[in-house]
Amino acid sequence: MAGLNVGDLRQRMETELLPRYQQLEIREQRLLLVAAVVLPLLLLVFGILLPLQDSQKELQAQLAQVQTQAAEAEHLAQALVKQGAAGKGAGVASGNLLTVVDQLARKTQVRRFMIRIKPNRTPDGHEQLMVRMKDAPYDATLRFIHALADHHIGLNSLKLQAADNPGHIHVRAVITGI
Repeated sequence: MAGLNVGDLRQRMETELLPRYQQLEIREQRLLLVAAVVLPLLLLVFGILLPLQDSQKELQAQLAQVQTQAAEAEHLAQALVKQGAAGKGAGVASGNLLTVVDQLARKTQVRRFMIRIKPNRTPDGHEQLMVRMKDAPYDATLRFIHALADHHIGLNSLKLQAADNPGHIHVRAVITGI
């Protein structure tokens, strides 16, 4: 079939298909013409347009959910950054910062999503952890952030990024303690 060109196709249609079509009754010819018009339209509508519309609606719903989650996370991050700045004297309840953060991460089930935890000291001597999480569930991450706040552990910065999976995020945080 690779050797067929438009001229060959036209000649074949005139010599083979047109005489067969003309031999049909008028009612059958009309039915065939209607089918030739309606069938491609049905394929276009049901095979392409409707699935695209469904996908668009689903993506819009996911976008709205992610935007709501991002707004909640931004609000929480701002509150925790303010709390961290205001509660510098409160300190970590017991143990060093890395131990407490690790325990809270395990308790809230986000520890397995942490791909990097880097301890650091600020120039004024305060402990600091740089934490990265990949594909962490949004709700578990919020529980972790709330647990940090409950233990008077501050956040200097918090960056959340939507992951490929709906309901999951990538996190970069700088956690501070005394």
